[in-house]
Amino acid sequence: MFRNRSFVVGLGFGIILGALLLQLAIEGEKQSGKSVLFEEQPALDANYTQEEVDRLLAEAREQALAEAAVSTPDTQGGGEDEKPLVRIVKIPRGTTLEKTAEMLQDYGLIEDKLYFVSSMRANSGKIRSGTFYFEGRPTEEDVKETITNDPILSFPDH
Repeated sequence: MFRNRSFVVGLGFGIILGALLLQLAIEGEKQSGKSVLFEEQPALDANYTQEEVDRLLAEAREQALAEAAVSTPDTQGGGEDEKPLVRIVKIPRGTTLEKTAEMLQDYGLIEDKLYFVSSMRANSGKIRSGTFYFEGRPTEEDVKETITNDPILSFPDH
C-alpha cells in the first residue's frame, strides 16, 4: 500500500515529536507565569457611540496637525545643512487644466484649484506635459511659471 514506508514513518514520527515539543512549551509557560506562545489580545468588540467616535477622530486630527506643524515644510529633517524638500509632479500629455490643478493641490503646491484655473485661463498659459520639480514651498506664480516652461528647466541643480 505504501511504497515509501520510511517516509510515512518519518512523517508520523515528526508530527508526534512536534506535538510533544508544543506541549512541553505550553507547560513551561504555565510554570513561569508568562505567555510567549499565546499572548492575550485585548477585546476587539468594543462598541462606541457616535460622540466617542467623533471625539477620537478630532483628537487624532489635532495630533496629526500638531506633528505636521512641528516639522518644517521646506526641509525633510529641519537641519540647516539638509536639502529642501523636492516634489516631483508628472503631468501626462493631454491632461486638462482642471485635472492639473487638482494634482497640484493634492501635492500642496497651490491652495485653491478654482482660483488657479481661472488665473491660468486669464493669462492663457499653456501647460506643458512632462515631469516637473518643485523645491521647498514655491509661490503660486512660481508654479505657474514652472508648468508653462520646459520641464527640463525645472530640474534642481544639486
